[in-house]
Amino acid sequence: MNKDLELSVTLNTDLPGHAYLVVNGGKHVHEFNEHPEGQGICWTLTGNASHGEFCELDSDTPCLQWPHRKPPEGIFRSHAKPAPNKFHMLNHHTGQDSRGQWHYQLFARFGDRICQTPWTSTNGASDTSNPTIKNT
Repeated sequence: MNKDLELSVTLNTDLPGHAYLVVNGGKHVHEFNEHPEGQGICWTLTGNASHGEFCELDSDTPCLQWPHRKPPEGIFRSHAKPAPNKFHMLNHHTGQDSRGQWHYQLFARFGDRICQTPWTSTNGASDTSNPTIKNT
């Protein structure tokens, strides 16, 4: 299997009273080529977000959601939280049927507050890229 793609997630607190998650320093689009065994993706809360924890996998606010279009069953699998500040899943992109582009949102808890990656339809400038996995 390919080595996992490691993505750091930090907390942006530039706006007073507001905080949101930033994936990979704002480089939100991640492209994947076909691979017979798939590719692991691991998001880690780092830096000023390292004291947080990803929300639970199966809760009212799960750690990952597909807000626009949910990918077909079986492409993204083996969801796990190997540590409170880590979320891992397998991108099983093995051929034509797993090609596509999927926007996602991450959710993490900091004490009693939940923060998320912003979504451009409700937050930010229209040219802000949403966190995206693109299987080419």
